[in-house]
Amino acid sequence: MTGKWVLIEVCKSPNLFNQKLYQLERALHLLPKSSTRILLDEVAAVVVLLNGKDDEAITAASYVKLGKDGSEQRPLISDLPVFVGWAPYRNVHGALKGV
Repeated sequence: MTGKWVLIEVCKSPNLFNQKLYQLERALHLLPKSSTRILLDEVAAVVVLLNGKDDEAITAASYVKLGKDGSEQRPLISDLPVFVGWAPYRNVHGALKGV
């Protein structure tokens, strides 16, 4: 990976995982082409931290690994790798410090 920024979304429930992926994709499409803010070329990856029951989080994360034909593939949003983690914390925002 190259880049100096990682975009992170925290998801309080695995049921909202698809909405978080959508938010990340929209954020990447709306990054400015040139300014002093983050540029798309400077983003290395995107991360979604899931909270909730571990088995539900594993199930939610497994969906992002499947291609349209059912084969496994590396998950990408806007050609950037997507990493999914599980944070077994009541307050998942506290997990960001550990990241």
